[in-house]
Amino acid sequence: MLELVTFQVHQLVFGAPIAEVRETIALRPITQLFHVPRCLAGIANLRGEILAVLDVAALLGLEPTHRSADSRIVIVEHAGRAAGLIVDRLDAIVSVPKSGVAEVPPTLSAEVARLLSGVVSLPERSIAVLDTARLFASPELAPFTLSQLG
Repeated sequence: MLELVTFQVHQLVFGAPIAEVRETIALRPITQLFHVPRCLAGIANLRGEILAVLDVAALLGLEPTHRSADSRIVIVEHAGRAAGLIVDRLDAIVSVPKSGVAEVPPTLSAEVARLLSGVVSLPERSIAVLDTARLFASPELAPFTLSQLG
């Protein structure tokens, strides 16, 4: 089984493998940085750890996330790197059989598809499964070293 922490970004539902989600936190102050890609919302202090905070919507080529009381930061980790993802709101943890993850459909834009490992179709909704390895390797984040991203 694959357990996904699901969340919404501009009414689209995404899921990150629970094994790659350290925690979810309420939105907190984010220090903006100059001359960085617009998907890098800034940095935040999490109990003494400085984390890059990414705006998933901007990374996907959408309008930046409108931050509200429902917004959260999902802290994801992969290969020793960690970053926060600003999302519109959290949804449930969903368990699906690994065989239930289909390939990314060709109808999705290249900007979205490049960050996904697959799609899960449930009777009530579809979930785009975020690939954190691809996220950290995305061209927008390539100029930043491991130490700069957390």
